[in-house]
Amino acid sequence: MHLPFDRKLYMKALKHAIGLGVVGFGLIWLIWGEILPVDVFGMSMAIPLVAYIIHMLMLFGRET
Repeated sequence: MHLPFDRKLYMKALKHAIGLGVVGFGLIWLIWGEILPVDVFGMSMAIPLVAYIIHMLMLFGRET
């Protein structure tokens, strides 16, 4: 099985995912008042996955 991947599109999606991560850190700071190492670790694992999901959504509907 072959998963579709477009490097340029993924890099664009990664920028969006990092932006969402920054917003997430802001919300963590506002709600709990601190950012823990586990938050940084979790975001570092989640951001590439979210970027790939955004990438897949951007590919949806494109001509192959």
